[in-house]
Amino acid sequence: MDPTSLLPVIQKYEEQVLASFTGAPWLQLAEEKEILTRFYHLLSTQSEVLARNAWVGHLTASALLVDEKGERVALTHHSKLGMWLQFGGHIDPEDPSLLEAAKRETREESGCSDCEPFSGPDAQLPLDIDIHALPAIGTEPAHFHFDVRFLLHTKEATLSVSSESKDVKWFSFEEAFALAPETSLQRLFHKAIWKIQNMNTAAAAPFLPGLYRHYKKETLYRVLERVSHSETLEPLVLYEALYDNPVSKFWVRPEAMFFGKIEVDGQQVDRFTRISD
Repeated sequence: MDPTSLLPVIQKYEEQVLASFTGAPWLQLAEEKEILTRFYHLLSTQSEVLARNAWVGHLTASALLVDEKGERVALTHHSKLGMWLQFGGHIDPEDPSLLEAAKRETREESGCSDCEPFSGPDAQLPLDIDIHALPAIGTEPAHFHFDVRFLLHTKEATLSVSSESKDVKWFSFEEAFALAPETSLQRLFHKAIWKIQNMNTAAAAPFLPGLYRHYKKETLYRVLERVSHSETLEPLVLYEALYDNPVSKFWVRPEAMFFGKIEVDGQQVDRFTRISD
């Protein structure tokens, strides 16, 4: 894996993924910013961030695996830590990317050969990042894992226990929240649910050009067309600002985000509301 590819991944996570959670009631922005600051510091000051013996801290890759409908989540009961966790672990030298490392770890620990990201917006980017302390185990001193977490899904229903686990099971998200009370896992579950709900909303809604009003500023926009990202092919909405915007007249936004919902004063509202043709 090319170490120079790591910083852009975290930057895109901040700019695209983290920004998509704006308005979520569970979002702790100050905590997220602190984690980002520590990631940026590690990547800018340490050259060996992938080696597992970099005791200042090193990157790991993990994934939250859900079923095809996004209704159940698979967790592993870690044999050393004694906790229910998502699948993941250290990065191997032959892993071409953080996403591929997370997919490999998930295949090895779940027994599912078909583990892929969803096809929605930002699917190739991390869903979450986290920093957690590892206690001293055997000859390894206590150290930090800078974990880059992805959302994967599978059509397979059968899970297999690996040598690193005591058990592997499917759970509803409600059961997962109860089994894994740690703050970082609760945040991961919230983000997965939010992302899946927004993807489902976008998939169910027909694409309707026309006049739209933004929930926050009461500003008007004209939706012109659905377009595609040139590299990822993710669906985007091309729209025009119908007011004097000093930055730009034309904008694009991921379709799932444009037609998704956001929480305002404890209620879910449309990010953009269509008001006419």
